[in-house]
Amino acid sequence: MKKIIIFQILSLCLLIVGCSYPLYDEGDFFYLVVDDAKLPIWVMGDTNADVFVVHLHGGPGGSAMKLAATGKHDPLEEVAAVVYWDQRDSTNAQGITDLATVTPEQFAEDLDNVIDAISMRYNQPSIFLWGHSWGGGLGTLYLSDIEHQAKICGWIEMDGAHNMVDGMQYSREFVLDYAESQIQN
Repeated sequence: MKKIIIFQILSLCLLIVGCSYPLYDEGDFFYLVVDDAKLPIWVMGDTNADVFVVHLHGGPGGSAMKLAATGKHDPLEEVAAVVYWDQRDSTNAQGITDLATVTPEQFAEDLDNVIDAISMRYNQPSIFLWGHSWGGGLGTLYLSDIEHQAKICGWIEMDGAHNMVDGMQYSREFVLDYAESQIQN
């Protein structure tokens, strides 16, 4: 009997928590289909401000949708529109993707499609990119193409990851050197 009551309480808690997650009823939520990928895009904030900030989340595999749901960027959304986009093979993206297409170049092409969709849907607004971690590397790759640069008004980078292979090796060497110095002390 005790197990049944605990199960019922847990079920009720899950129902309450599940219902509190936003169901994209605010802002403009839509999917962009690129090849076999279905990419979710959620535009929140002031779409009349003519300034759109496209968030490039970390990962790969992270989620911009989760960030949008936190409300942490409400002050930014008061003066601009923020475009939250879950990248290919990330949390809310859909579709069966051929692993051969999961490349930085494909992610940059997907971003270009997102930029074009926002430009068409919102009558050519001023677009800024904002990349965090993997998103910083993606934004840099995207902006290395002169044609892409022409579509973007500005670039904001937070703790971008640009060379994961060398970065991991440097991190390993740092930790080993630091450990050795601590052992010597």
